[in-house]
Amino acid sequence: MSRDYIPRNDEAFDTFFKIITQYVGSRTSTSNPSWPNIPQPAISNLFTAYTSWYNAFGNTFKPHSEVETREKNRVLPKSLWLFG
Repeated sequence: MSRDYIPRNDEAFDTFFKIITQYVGSRTSTSNPSWPNIPQPAISNLFTAYTSWYNAFGNTFKPHSEVETREKNRVLPKSLWLFG
């Protein structure tokens, strides 16, 4: 199965991940969720993964060292497992 729907570019991946996280949140965070079958730990894992990615990715927007780039690259595969 092709994984072409997951953007390879960091900026596009960030947008993709943010939209999915927001969409899942909108479907699961109400008192009468439209997706009640998604377990809370899975939702928490999604938000934690996005937060980790967003923080690591954001650190590369300013002048940064190789350490920040390596952290961003380390977090990315941990984020991708959610989509694999």
